[in-house]
Amino acid sequence: MESHTVIATARVTSWGAIIGGVITVLAISVLLSVLGTALGLSRAEPYSEQPAQGVGSAVTVWSFISILISLACGGYVAGRLAGAAGISHGFLVWAMSLIIAIIISSIIIGGALRAAGSIIGSLASVTGGASSGMVSSLSDNKGHLQGLLENTLKPMGMNAELPADPMPKKAVNALQNSSIESLKPDYLPRQLSAARDDMQSAVKAILKSPASFDGEMHQLSVKLKQRGDGITDDIKRDDIRQALARDTSMSPDEVNQATDTVIRYQRQAIAEVKARLEDLQQNIDDAMAEMQQWKEQAREQADAAAKAIAKSAVWLFIALLIGAAVGAYCGLWGARTAHRYAF
Repeated sequence: MESHTVIATARVTSWGAIIGGVITVLAISVLLSVLGTALGLSRAEPYSEQPAQGVGSAVTVWSFISILISLACGGYVAGRLAGAAGISHGFLVWAMSLIIAIIISSIIIGGALRAAGSIIGSLASVTGGASSGMVSSLSDNKGHLQGLLENTLKPMGMNAELPADPMPKKAVNALQNSSIESLKPDYLPRQLSAARDDMQSAVKAILKSPASFDGEMHQLSVKLKQRGDGITDDIKRDDIRQALARDTSMSPDEVNQATDTVIRYQRQAIAEVKARLEDLQQNIDDAMAEMQQWKEQAREQADAAAKAIAKSAVWLFIALLIGAAVGAYCGLWGARTAHRYAF
């Protein structure tokens, strides 16, 4: 009876070889990222007014190549150091590199891309830098918005002074004591001052909280309309004559002359006040239109950045998927050549 001896060799996972492969992946990735920057392949300008511009095929292709080369080198090193089970060691290098990339990028980048886009930051820092820069430039643009608001609201000043009143001093005092509010000489300047105060309050509130722009502008517009509607040019001659006759010692002829002067001045002043309120309203409309245009531009930039990130994510997924196979194959290659060369 013949007997056969079967020698079973257990597969041993060499974590030292895997760690060496992972270190190789990260080192080669950084090296290729620097090379891509030196060759001008990293054309993204994440802090420009159009951060998505330049994130094109060159960045995507270079990131794709960087990932494959890095994983191929890491898999080969792991397989060669292990000397056996090259496919397993190459695959584990890919998996460990991916996990470490996520952890490192989560610490560095953070924010919205923490779960997915962070992978790009270490394995392909070219693409990762572009993606994270686009997000930060679109979300953290308070300084740009502040400057836009200041330039938009700058023309909204208003002079609350009116031309000198030609009425006699005693006529001014008599009208100031009148029970009719609209006849008082300081009535129109008070309306302008109140409108200016409303405008200044709205501007301060907007600069403090830019998100309140639409609401503050709408409220200011409503207040201006109410003030404009409250100013009427229907000046009753009898009311002026009675006020002048009652509180002054002017003769009837003087009262008539003063009344004509008051009516003429009041109509001119009312026209001036309404014109200033209309100019301020036009400035409000212009500011709202300019802000709406800025919002549309910001929305378009955000859409373009989102599409660029989505495109990069798709290619990243493909690169990582292919990278797993490349790493495993190169690990097998490294294991097969482990005993062929002394180094």
